[in-house]
Amino acid sequence: MTIMIDPAQNLDPWLAVALDMIDFNRHDKNIRINATVPFLDRSRFEVQVGTWGNRIMRNAGVSWMWASGHTSDIQTGVIQWRSDSGGQAIRVNFHRSFVTRDPDIFLGIRGVDVGDNWRIDVRSTDISPTGFEAQIRTWGSSKLWACDIQWIASVSSSTRVGRFWGQGRNRGTVSFTRPIFNVTPKLAPQIMVGITRFDLRSDRNARLRLVTSNVTTRGFDWEIQTWSDSEIYALEACYIVPTRIL
Repeated sequence: MTIMIDPAQNLDPWLAVALDMIDFNRHDKNIRINATVPFLDRSRFEVQVGTWGNRIMRNAGVSWMWASGHTSDIQTGVIQWRSDSGGQAIRVNFHRSFVTRDPDIFLGIRGVDVGDNWRIDVRSTDISPTGFEAQIRTWGSSKLWACDIQWIASVSSSTRVGRFWGQGRNRGTVSFTRPIFNVTPKLAPQIMVGITRFDLRSDRNARLRLVTSNVTTRGFDWEIQTWSDSEIYALEACYIVPTRIL
């Protein structure tokens, strides 16, 4: 998938990508999926989503956000955790320290290899102006072999960052603690969501989708979707909303 950056930038932009849809065959013992960015320049970027081994991925989707290279109050990166990395907590050090306050942290799963029962949870702790700790875990009989996590750290007054969660097919509304005063229709697709936790029934196809809609100056609606006979026991997600073109 190729996406144009409009307008083209005069500095290299940064790009963040996270999964917002998964559809895997139930006969697979593992969910194996990874989103990558093989190409990024000042006018366009490419995103690829794939699997490996003998796994059957029927569909997948990503949420994304880019910002100008001029942006100094937002930093981003990707955590790559593997089962032989030692422990399930990774310290992330920012490229440069923030000077105004502790940043808001967005997390979103960008890739995962999980087996047996399909469970994963990622979250940020010990946030400071210099970095944070990413906690990565599973539970019960589940086996976690790999996880890639997209992170965004922001001290910008022009972003809103938060979380929502639900069980099964569910929907709700996010209300911003501080209203946005310059939302335009052009910005509505710029809401980025990322999965931070899922617990899926593993004897059915793994099907989930995050949808956002009805963006206003005070919030937006969200929906957790599944279909056919699939079951979602629990799902949590993170969101980041820019209030202007960054």
